Amino acid sequence: MAVFSITGFFNVISKQYNEPFFQTIRSNLILFGYDGTDFFDYQYDNEEELKEDIEKLEKR
Repeated sequence: MAVFSITGFFNVISKQYNEPFFQTIRSNLILFGYDGTDFFDYQYDNEEELKEDIEKLEKR
């Protein structure tokens, strides 16, 4: 079975990517994306924290 790493994938494409985006995996409370400077991936303890960060990203 192959192990997929979002962070590892981001490290590979980081020099070729320049468009900000974010995605969620709500079932696991994960938020990942690119903010225009750095790639990020976060896992939250509760849905409220996830929603707060999504709202911040949507305002950008």
